[in-house]
Amino acid sequence: MLVLAASLAPSVASARTTRDFEYPYAQVWNALVRLIRVDNRFPVDEIDDEHGFLLFQYRAFGRSHPASIELVRTPTTRGERVRVVVQLGGMPAATEARMVDELVAKLRSDYGNAPTATPPGEGERTAESMIPRLSPAPSRIPTDPPAGGRDVTPPSPDAAPAEPPQPTQDGVRRTGGPTSARDTSPAAGTGRVILR
Repeated sequence: MLVLAASLAPSVASARTTRDFEYPYAQVWNALVRLIRVDNRFPVDEIDDEHGFLLFQYRAFGRSHPASIELVRTPTTRGERVRVVVQLGGMPAATEARMVDELVAKLRSDYGNAPTATPPGEGERTAESMIPRLSPAPSRIPTDPPAGGRDVTPPSPDAAPAEPPQPTQDGVRRTGGPTSARDTSPAAGTGRVILR
């Protein structure tokens, strides 16, 4: 008869709920202490932030139940993760899960969404690859030739400064631009230089 009564009773003993968090350890610890002491006003029996555990009395339906929450740092390839282990003596696992959900809501309201960690060394490579690589300036910028048929190229910033125009005997100035061509017409014997 005693065995039958024990099998009909709800199983609430030694339940525990765990959940991993991507938040930094200090943020999880601070949110947890505020949730227990300030929001729910549960009496705290022992608190140890160095080792990450909190012993308190969970109050429900006029009764107190011994409870504990432990924070465990677990190393990952992306840095560190915080595992929260909740044990509420004499309470069902759904109550523990609800307390974990309250901690999640408090972390989000206090600190926003969990930061996404990047593997060590990957941030530097990503930042370096995002810097644009500039090619040297072209020494010659192609343009459409003007109607006269000559190719006019703007001067390169690396080029030597152009010579100032030099006066000639007949008063026609020659520039340092495109070369001039002599006219081969019968009037060319006059010694004039005709620019084309």
